Amino acid sequence: MSLGAAPVALADPNPIYPSGRTAADLASSNGHKGIAGYLAESALSSHLTTLQLKDGCCSHSSSLQSAVNPKKAAQRVHVRGHQMRKNYRKITWSVGIVETEHQNDLNLADAELEDAKCLKEMMEQEIKGYEGELAMNEASIQTLEARVSLIQEEISVARFDLEALKNEEGDLRYRCIASFWLNLVM
Repeated sequence: MSLGAAPVALADPNPIYPSGRTAADLASSNGHKGIAGYLAESALSSHLTTLQLKDGCCSHSSSLQSAVNPKKAAQRVHVRGHQMRKNYRKITWSVGIVETEHQNDLNLADAELEDAKCLKEMMEQEIKGYEGELAMNEASIQTLEARVSLIQEEISVARFDLEALKNEEGDLRYRCIASFWLNLVM
């Protein structure tokens, strides 16, 4: 590396890695973890330096410093992770409260729905009772109408018989008077 070798140079293309692998990848896959770490750190430092030079600004300086000083970077990652966990706990707690409130609302709505279903069932039973009572009343009305019709028929027959009797009485009276006058005259 001190002689200017490129730490990001690719080598050893094969069917699994058709574009090849870096020196750090090769060292790691062969079990040389220390060398692999050094090569990866050199590649990262080289890449960040290139970025800083290309951009011409200090936007990547903290990243470059993190790559150069991994202990500080690890500390920043740890602090940032701690902050993220705290935020996550706050969000989880808030979501838990909201879920609890929504669950309470849902339970209340379920109870109201069950009450409404029971009330509906009671009303349907009551309506069925009224429908049965209505059917019985209709049957009674039809029976009464049939009886009224029969009574009207009987009244009509009785009226006819009464008229016939009146006519017969009139004929008998006329005969009786005619016979009385005939007997008197003779």
